[in-house]
Amino acid sequence: MSRWYGKLVRKRFWIEQDDPTKLAAYYTMYEVFKTFLVVLGLFAPFLAEELYQRMIRNVDKNAPLSVHLMDWPKAEYRDKELEELMEYAKEIVSAANAARQRAKVKIRWPLKRLILEGNKALLKKVIERTGDIIKEMTNVKEVVVGSVEKTYEVNPLMKKLGPKFRKEAKKVAEALKKVDALKVKEELEKKGVFKVKVNGKEYEITAEDVEIIEVLPEGYVGEKFKGGMAYLYTVRDEKLIAEGYARDVVRRIQEMRKELDLNIEEEIVVHLLLPEDLRKYVEMFLDYVKRETRAREVLFDEPRGYVKEWNIDGNKVTIGIERTVR
Repeated sequence: MSRWYGKLVRKRFWIEQDDPTKLAAYYTMYEVFKTFLVVLGLFAPFLAEELYQRMIRNVDKNAPLSVHLMDWPKAEYRDKELEELMEYAKEIVSAANAARQRAKVKIRWPLKRLILEGNKALLKKVIERTGDIIKEMTNVKEVVVGSVEKTYEVNPLMKKLGPKFRKEAKKVAEALKKVDALKVKEELEKKGVFKVKVNGKEYEITAEDVEIIEVLPEGYVGEKFKGGMAYLYTVRDEKLIAEGYARDVVRRIQEMRKELDLNIEEEIVVHLLLPEDLRKYVEMFLDYVKRETRAREVLFDEPRGYVKEWNIDGNKVTIGIERTVR
């Protein structure tokens, strides 16, 4: 019943026909909620009973007369490995989305690749069992285990060097900027000390005296997660840009559906008035727009019905929604 689980199964409830995936999602939600009410009965007995009568007894007349007459729940099946891998998946998703924020790329904009760096055997297992979930929750087309070529820069910290070397601090800082940053990093990690020469004299530098800055190739942004690094490739081609705009249009239509208080299964006709380049992008993903918004038709004409203007990335977009009768 977690927010995470709700996000994962949301699309399953949109399936029209009696699909096994949809039925499994409904059954799981029902069973988990019923179990939750038994536990809730210990802390909020009257609330648990009210919910039980409305949502369980009302559906299943063979259920016990009261939530307080139900057996205490026991775990019948548990996949501990999947639980552990799912925790890693959540960490990876959180890191990837934090990287997106730093790169100022909205989550609705699809990206080509997410590269995971760390324990290869573990990460491959994570991808094997939760890869589709990671792709969906980070909105990327591909998740791979690998590495990104990096360079490093040394940033001398004058607040530390000043009191330590006084008059020589500036010269030490200038010398540090000229040395191989990767060598400084490795020496500090192995020995805890890096020695730099200035005018024939050696000065000992510790990790607190400098900052080692990781420089990624153009188009990449990285963020740490438990056990590794997540690197997003943020360069988008035309198809990815088109999909991003389509997702933005879908989000606006869905907001309008909520404002009209439409039933989740109710179909609509959508009218769009938008700039020519945006129309081209939306047309590339027309089936996606229809499917996600429950639209029987998407027409590029004068909006009517419930009409609203939107600003999408600086573009004026007018959307009209008409209800349909089955």
